[in-house]
Amino acid sequence: MAPKTVTRALLGEAVYQEVGLSRSDSAALVESVLKEVSDALALGEQVKISTFGSFILREKEQRPGRNPKTGEEAPILAGKVLVFRASPVLKDRINGSKSSKSVSGNHCKDLEVTMTKSYTCRDVGVDCDWKTSAETEDEVMAAIQTHAAQVHPTIELTPELVEAVRAAIKDE
Repeated sequence: MAPKTVTRALLGEAVYQEVGLSRSDSAALVESVLKEVSDALALGEQVKISTFGSFILREKEQRPGRNPKTGEEAPILAGKVLVFRASPVLKDRINGSKSSKSVSGNHCKDLEVTMTKSYTCRDVGVDCDWKTSAETEDEVMAAIQTHAAQVHPTIELTPELVEAVRAAIKDE
């Protein structure tokens, strides 16, 4: 028997069953998530989904190839390829390992995940590679304020800049 294929419709139905949205809202939510992922990839961005995996675009250079029918040499043109890398949690689940994070059935509530918040100075246009992450936005803001005072003392923390910084803090 062939393995079941997970489709948009099945994902929408799973959201409907698990979350309790209407079927049309569940389908719209799935479409929205898939659109965000595909839009990010189309822009050349990496997509990382915690405890699931990462989608990465790689550039392939032109290389020699062969026409399998005739055996004649033909160049394979340069292009982009999409690569998926499974997270260790997903690999463990696929291989049946018992990890510290419990996952059972289709029940998202059984997956224990700690979300962290992250920020980089570049997120608000500051030419600095400094990054930080913490469990709460307040912890991230405290680290940002300390960093700003030590490394960027000439930058005034206006209410607008603080708001831009808060907006730039991301969930990981």
